[in-house]
Amino acid sequence: MEVLIGDPITTCLSPSVYDIICNLGFQLRENCDINSIVTQNGEVCWKTITDCVSYTESGSGLLGKREAAGPCV
Repeated sequence: MEVLIGDPITTCLSPSVYDIICNLGFQLRENCDINSIVTQNGEVCWKTITDCVSYTESGSGLLGKREAAGPCV
Protein backbone atom coordinates (compact mmCIF):
# COMPACT_ATOMS: atom_id res chain seq x y z
CA MET A 1 0.00 0.00 0.00
CA GLU A 2 1.35 3.41 -0.96
CA VAL A 3 0.66 6.44 1.22
CA LEU A 4 -0.05 9.61 -0.71
CA ILE A 5 1.74 12.74 0.44
CA GLY A 6 -1.53 14.66 0.71
CA ASP A 7 -3.13 12.09 3.04
CA PRO A 8 -3.77 13.47 6.54
CA ILE A 9 -1.94 11.74 9.38
CA THR A 10 -4.29 10.02 11.79
CA THR A 11 -3.80 8.56 15.23
CA CYS A 12 -5.43 5.71 17.10
CA LEU A 13 -5.17 7.69 20.34
CA SER A 14 -8.39 8.93 21.90
CA PRO A 15 -8.62 12.72 22.33
CA SER A 16 -7.89 12.40 26.08
CA VAL A 17 -4.89 10.12 25.62
CA TYR A 18 -3.63 12.28 22.74
CA ASP A 19 -3.75 15.33 25.03
CA ILE A 20 -1.91 13.52 27.85
CA ILE A 21 0.85 12.15 25.62
CA CYS A 22 1.24 14.81 22.95
CA ASN A 23 0.39 18.03 24.78
CA LEU A 24 1.20 17.44 28.46
CA GLY A 25 4.57 15.73 27.93
CA PHE A 26 4.03 12.17 29.13
CA GLN A 27 6.48 9.66 27.58
CA LEU A 28 6.30 5.92 27.03
CA ARG A 29 8.88 4.03 29.10
CA GLU A 30 8.09 0.73 27.37
CA ASN A 31 5.73 -0.60 24.73
CA CYS A 32 2.64 -2.29 26.11
CA ASP A 33 0.59 -4.99 24.45
CA ILE A 34 -2.91 -3.67 23.67
CA ASN A 35 -4.37 -6.76 25.39
CA SER A 36 -2.74 -5.68 28.66
CA ILE A 37 -4.26 -2.20 28.36
CA VAL A 38 -7.84 -3.03 27.33
CA THR A 39 -9.70 -6.08 28.63
CA GLN A 40 -11.90 -8.29 26.46
CA ASN A 41 -14.87 -6.42 27.99
CA GLY A 42 -13.46 -3.10 26.74
CA GLU A 43 -12.39 -1.87 30.18
CA VAL A 44 -9.20 0.22 30.35
CA CYS A 45 -6.47 -1.05 32.71
CA TRP A 46 -5.19 2.30 33.97
CA LYS A 47 -2.57 0.66 36.23
CA THR A 48 -0.87 -0.84 33.16
CA ILE A 49 -0.93 2.53 31.40
CA THR A 50 0.54 4.39 34.38
CA ASP A 51 3.26 1.73 34.67
CA CYS A 52 4.23 2.32 31.02
CA VAL A 53 4.43 6.13 30.99
CA SER A 54 6.36 8.83 32.80
CA TYR A 55 6.29 12.63 32.76
CA THR A 56 9.15 14.55 31.21
CA GLU A 57 9.70 18.26 30.85
CA SER A 58 9.33 19.67 27.36
CA GLY A 59 12.53 19.63 25.32
CA SER A 60 14.05 16.73 27.23
CA GLY A 61 15.05 14.91 24.05
CA LEU A 62 12.71 11.97 24.56
CA LEU A 63 10.46 12.78 21.60
CA GLY A 64 11.19 9.39 20.03
CA LYS A 65 9.54 7.61 22.94
CA ARG A 66 6.45 9.79 22.62
CA GLU A 67 6.27 9.02 18.89
CA ALA A 68 6.17 5.30 19.69
CA ALA A 69 2.62 5.84 20.98
CA GLY A 70 1.43 7.02 17.58
CA PRO A 71 1.47 10.18 15.56
CA CYS A 72 0.77 13.43 17.39
CA VAL A 73 -1.04 15.51 14.78
